[in-house]
Amino acid sequence: MYADLRRVYQFMHVLTGRVDGADCVGAYALDTVASDPEPAARFTQLCDAVVDTRQTDEGRELRVRGGRFGPRSWTAF
Repeated sequence: MYADLRRVYQFMHVLTGRVDGADCVGAYALDTVASDPEPAARFTQLCDAVVDTRQTDEGRELRVRGGRFGPRSWTAF
């Protein structure tokens, strides 16, 4: 991470609160390949849904955790 985790979390907490308060939808990207799982777990608490992606021998796949949309199991895209 290139910035202090606590400060980034505080910023994201305010941002997601304002997006929710405006009755809007926010989409945020988090690269978890190079990081340990703790920051990812902390930031996903701020979201209603998480879209995971992965690369397999057959190609790229995604799944949705939470929310009311998208596939729950790994699906090619």
